[in-house]
Amino acid sequence: MREDDRADREGIESERMLRERGVQAGLPKHLKEILDKKIPGYTPSLCCILQLKHSLMGFFPAIVTGTKIIVITLDIELIFRVWMSLEPEDSMLNESLFYVNEEFGVAYPAHDMSEFGQKESRPHKLFKAEEINGLFEKNAKPFKWASGLWGADVTRKQFEQIIEDAARRYNVSLPV
Repeated sequence: MREDDRADREGIESERMLRERGVQAGLPKHLKEILDKKIPGYTPSLCCILQLKHSLMGFFPAIVTGTKIIVITLDIELIFRVWMSLEPEDSMLNESLFYVNEEFGVAYPAHDMSEFGQKESRPHKLFKAEEINGLFEKNAKPFKWASGLWGADVTRKQFEQIIEDAARRYNVSLPV
C-alpha cells in the first residue's frame, strides 16, 4: 500500500494500480495530459458499460471475474452478450463518453471535462470482441457485478425483460 500512497502523492500510478484496471504502464497518466499535449491516436467515443441500477452513491459495474477490470467496449452487440451472461440484477446499459485509443486498448472517461475531472480521468481497459470472446471460451461465467451493493436482485424473467427493453431501444438483435 505504501507504493500506492507514494505514487498518489507524486501524481503517478503504481504498476499495481494500472494492472487492476487492465492497462499497461507508459500510457498518459490522465486525460488532461492527452488533451494538453495533443497526443495523437485518442478519439472521443461513446463506450458501453453495464452497471447496477440504484439510487445511492457509488458505481457498481460489470467486471471481469477475479479482477477489478471494468467491462468497457465500443461494441454495443458485444455488451449485450456480456449482460446476458451476468447474474440477474436490476441493471442498465450506460453509454458514456471516453477518449479511446483502440491500438493500445485503452479508454479515459470524459464525463467531467473540468480541469479536476481531466486529472482524475485515469486509463481503463477497452475490450475488443476477440478479448471478450476469448474470456467466454476460457470460462462459462467470465463476468460478474462489482461487489458492494445489496438488494438489486430481480427475477430471471425481470432481468431478461430489462435486457430486451434495452435491446429494442438500441436496435440490437438478441440471440435466441
